[in-house]
Amino acid sequence: MKKIIIPAVIVVLALGAFLLTAKNETKTFEPLASDVSKKTVITPAVTGEKTIPTAPTDTEEVATDPDLENFYDEEILPATDVYPSAREAYDKIMASIKSYDDIVLEQFAGLNASNCTWCPELFASLKETMLGAKDEDTKGYLAELLAITGDQGNIETILEAYKNGSESDQEIYLESLEMTAGDDSLVTFLDGKIEGAAEPLKESLIAAISNHGSLAAVESLYAQTKAKGDPNGYYDYGMGLGEVIPDAAALPTLIDIANQKDDYSHLAVKALLNYGDDGLREVFNIIGSSNDTGLNNRLLADAIDHVSFDEETGALLDEIIANNPNPDVQKFANEIKEEMAYEESDSEADLAEEEE
Repeated sequence: MKKIIIPAVIVVLALGAFLLTAKNETKTFEPLASDVSKKTVITPAVTGEKTIPTAPTDTEEVATDPDLENFYDEEILPATDVYPSAREAYDKIMASIKSYDDIVLEQFAGLNASNCTWCPELFASLKETMLGAKDEDTKGYLAELLAITGDQGNIETILEAYKNGSESDQEIYLESLEMTAGDDSLVTFLDGKIEGAAEPLKESLIAAISNHGSLAAVESLYAQTKAKGDPNGYYDYGMGLGEVIPDAAALPTLIDIANQKDDYSHLAVKALLNYGDDGLREVFNIIGSSNDTGLNNRLLADAIDHVSFDEETGALLDEIIANNPNPDVQKFANEIKEEMAYEESDSEADLAEEEE
């Protein structure tokens, strides 16, 4: 199945009121006796999956609500634009646990003391609540939110909770770690925790680093892949070098790794394709530099799953087919065009069926 980069969405603000009576005795904030805020957030229908949502299916109630017709076409507001204080943010978060509101989770992506004045107070309360919680939903939701912030102090708390937790709690904290994303200092921090870690923790740390596209992340994942000694690295687990969506600064290193044409080069090819058409062009250059069909086939293993199918890609393929006579380049370009045509035909058939 073709890898899909999840598009950004925005939460719609609507007038309303809500009242939350918090039941966890370890929390820092006391519940409000009246309206917490006149500003509340409309959330999508719950699908049961604990991931940042894509557009809902036509069977979900939210998709048929005319007031939410353009809900998924907009951008998610950061929490600092939604909640005026730690108190109101805390109450909204606690109210969102039961429905596992992904939109609220996404509002806190990348927030820390440098860009959110009330976040340290909020994080302290969330950590206290998470560590004192008895139910898995509360632990899981708060751990994921803390991980999404990318704040190193929050990640340290999750790691410590994992170390001291029961087997079921450890699974919760490992899953939350996989949602971590931040800057290069966080990549360095995560990388430093890998050596000597048990395999389940190591895989969660690798998954967290895979959420980053920086040069530091690419170098870390390449080193970990070689240390593992498995040509597929962590790709079979849906993580690692082959799943990175790289930054532009990481492209030269990925090109170098791909041009080595060794057991690990196919992972760099996949990462280049994740970058888009510029990465695809580089892959054609790499394939076109060799007449060894067997080697090129190894480099292109599962590569088509990482190609973006859009109008610009079609134009690039026509250019490549017209100007690069290498048979392996021609074959790969035509395979992509065939897959694009199939997907377009499949989409048109689905649309026609819906209209009926």
